[in-house]
Amino acid sequence: MSNEIDIESLSFEEALAMLQDTVDSMDSSDIPLEEMLRLFQLGTKLASHCNDLLDKAELKVKELTVEGGEVVEKPFEGPMNARSGPGRDGPGL
Repeated sequence: MSNEIDIESLSFEEALAMLQDTVDSMDSSDIPLEEMLRLFQLGTKLASHCNDLLDKAELKVKELTVEGGEVVEKPFEGPMNARSGPGRDGPGL
């Protein structure tokens, strides 16, 4: 894996695949400690990027409901809000 990866430009799918590859590489018991730490840092950045992309996607999801005979668009209040935690807009778990 290259040290010059522009993580911010990766799509969710690309970042998730790269994260899986990173985890698979870390599962190898014959990696030197320094390489293991580098992979851990890369994995942390990839996981954070994936979470950011999921948060942005969640903001785009709307729920259509009928109120007073009109269709109204509201923020989705489904199970995805369970991802909220301290420091976010939700109550957390």
